[in-house]
Amino acid sequence: MKKSLKLMAATGALAAMCAMPMQAAPVNVNLAINGVPVHADASMGAPFVTDNNRTMIPLRLVGEMVDCTVDYKDGVVTITNDAYDYSAIFKKDATTCTINGETKALDAPMVFTNGRSYVPIRALGESFGTVEWIASSKTVNVVTDMVPQEDPILKAWSYKLVVGTSGDTKDCLVISAHNSKTGQDCTLTLPDKISADLMDRYTLGTSKVSNNQATLTFGNAGLMGGFDRDVYVAPSLSEGKSGALEYVGTVKYKADYAIDDTHIYYTDGADYGPMGEVDPRALYVAPLGDTKNAQTYEVDFDINTCKLEVVDGTLIATDANGVAHEVTLLDE
Repeated sequence: MKKSLKLMAATGALAAMCAMPMQAAPVNVNLAINGVPVHADASMGAPFVTDNNRTMIPLRLVGEMVDCTVDYKDGVVTITNDAYDYSAIFKKDATTCTINGETKALDAPMVFTNGRSYVPIRALGESFGTVEWIASSKTVNVVTDMVPQEDPILKAWSYKLVVGTSGDTKDCLVISAHNSKTGQDCTLTLPDKISADLMDRYTLGTSKVSNNQATLTFGNAGLMGGFDRDVYVAPSLSEGKSGALEYVGTVKYKADYAIDDTHIYYTDGADYGPMGEVDPRALYVAPLGDTKNAQTYEVDFDINTCKLEVVDGTLIATDANGVAHEVTLLDE
């Protein structure tokens, strides 16, 4: 079961965009979805201003951010989202597009640059929702009722435990990160140095995007489970750079987790091995970096097998059947 959630409302969006001061290319323009900054570069497509003072937005990047399927064939880009009964068709060099079966005029035709398709901001506003211009940060903010997804570039990072070869991390364990969409390779360093001789004792666990940050788990390589895993965020990956990992908490073996700006949320997980028991309805909440002082809450459903995420300040626990539970924490 998929639920929709309106994250923010537009304020004079298209009017503000039409009145915004334009400059000839090149000009730096940032991109955000419902106020959340999106990492955009030439490899995935980034907003730009043409010589004719048209601000162009990459279709695929924005489409994927709002959980749409984006297909290209013979100069035609088709965008669909079955959950919202949404469809849009853009054709190369055409002065109109088709949105949910209706023909809409374009300020300028769709263009292709560096293998990416772009349309004017007005077309995108009428397609996905509305668009607003934030002058202070030179940001184009797409405002939509479609449930936004994590930055697709952040989701494309994969990780491998390796041995450092230079500098302060030479002969110490580090994490190699590779991005399948951009081709970037980065090195992430752990807060504490661990000798390469201990490689067999450690392993990387799960990784996910939470609170629009790349996160991963790291801990002992126990074959039978029962070992806790440390959770780290990798702030530097938001900019596609190497950097240090930041510790945010320690969670149970195979437990899912989510973070917001101040707390980490986690469960007992589906299996804690022979070294501990599982409370299927226990939810743990702790300040970031301080899970030793976690507070335990009992919920009225089995949360231990759910996937956790924080959406607009609300903790959402989605079970294996796709049912999403909104979790309200009340102190007794």
